[in-house]
Amino acid sequence: MISLITLSSCNTIDNQSDDFLNLQHQNQSMQQEIAAYAAREHTLTSREEAISARETELVNLLAELLKEKKQLELYKDELILSKQRSAARARARARVTPAPNNKTTNQDSNTKKSEQTVLGELENVYLDPPGMQFSARIDTGAQTSSLNAMDLVEFERDGKPYVKFHINHPQTNKKIELTRRVRGYVGIIEH
Repeated sequence: MISLITLSSCNTIDNQSDDFLNLQHQNQSMQQEIAAYAAREHTLTSREEAISARETELVNLLAELLKEKKQLELYKDELILSKQRSAARARARARVTPAPNNKTTNQDSNTKKSEQTVLGELENVYLDPPGMQFSARIDTGAQTSSLNAMDLVEFERDGKPYVKFHINHPQTNKKIELTRRVRGYVGIIEH
């Protein structure tokens, strides 16, 4: 009987020992999983920080790009305006009134004058809408007139090309926004 009690107590110790080893093994396994999870979390955090830094860099680059684009557009507008002024001065210098011809009679000159339309260097034009009168320079060599448009933006509405732009109010010099449908494109040839 004594040997039976001893054997059963050994069996109980062996079972407890096996349970303890299993718990230790499970504990080590859980610690390894937690360490792996922590390493993955650290990797993801590092990647998120790197992505955030790149996003900030891209936003800053985009802001710089837009700023430079606006400066280029302003420079282009100034260059075009300068060329237009130079061309207007050249045209003004080229307009020379012919000397009176002694052979022409008064009756011939009166007939010629009545057939011509007399325009001043500046004339008033009316733009509707916005319902304002502007002072316009006359260009006898042009078929159409032009208007100085700033901040030009092209877009489509209902499949048709439109343009949005600003003009300066003739009296207050404040910007007025206008939107018009594009009717055609004209190439400007400067002499």
